[in-house]
Amino acid sequence: MRLSHTRAWYPDTRRRTVISHTQLPPWFQAVIALKGDPTDEYATTVADDLLLLLFTGMRRPEGMTLTWDAVDLTERTLLLSDTKNKEPLKLPLSDFVYGMLKERQERAIAVHTVTAQPCAACESAASLCRHRLTRA
Repeated sequence: MRLSHTRAWYPDTRRRTVISHTQLPPWFQAVIALKGDPTDEYATTVADDLLLLLFTGMRRPEGMTLTWDAVDLTERTLLLSDTKNKEPLKLPLSDFVYGMLKERQERAIAVHTVTAQPCAACESAASLCRHRLTRA
């Protein structure tokens, strides 16, 4: 038996948490509410990151490192070159994701800019620190 068949090379356990179908509507509304203040670029970026992950199925590192050169709004696709399995992947853009990215491009907001400074409350450099997502 090969180690790759038993997944012995990958000792990390899979996450088994999901947003259930009953939790999805309130979760979606909470994410959309982050975009309530158009001058809060950080909250808008966090919301767009979460929605991009939801609608494309991308992993967090793939979504957080997405750059404009990987987005083709004319063809309505995006190219993931650094995937977990090391194979490039071209994804079609749904109308929702296309609209979101088009709006970000028109407003001259980077595709994804979340991270940068550590959170003052917990000193975490995590991209989506819970303290930074809390709205007053």
